[in-house]
Amino acid sequence: MKKKVSSQLPAKSSKKVNVDREKLDAVIRKALRESYGKPCPILGVLGQRFAEPSKSQGYPFYRVLAETPDGLQALFVSGFYEGKMTVSMSPAAKNSYTVKRLLARVERRNKRNAEKLAAKKEAK
Repeated sequence: MKKKVSSQLPAKSSKKVNVDREKLDAVIRKALRESYGKPCPILGVLGQRFAEPSKSQGYPFYRVLAETPDGLQALFVSGFYEGKMTVSMSPAAKNSYTVKRLLARVERRNKRNAEKLAAKKEAK
């Protein structure tokens, strides 16, 4: 019979982890540049958690959506709690809830910007 392994993590945590967002973005951009040989646009954030690790919520993470030559990629950044950031990439499913919501938000933003630009040109 296997013994249950109990985690040393607290049950819950609400204490924030201090993360340098510029460093986080630099790590993401570097991973994209190394993979594709050129910069790729980051469309937005799919999910984030910046609290100390706990049993109920897990470890801190940061997940973004990027548009690459291979299509949409989800980049998952973890390990910044320990001080070593790791990035993993996986194809993003367009029909997943978070990706669908983010793409709809990007679409609305682009439409609104196009309307503002057209109104500016019309006013001149």
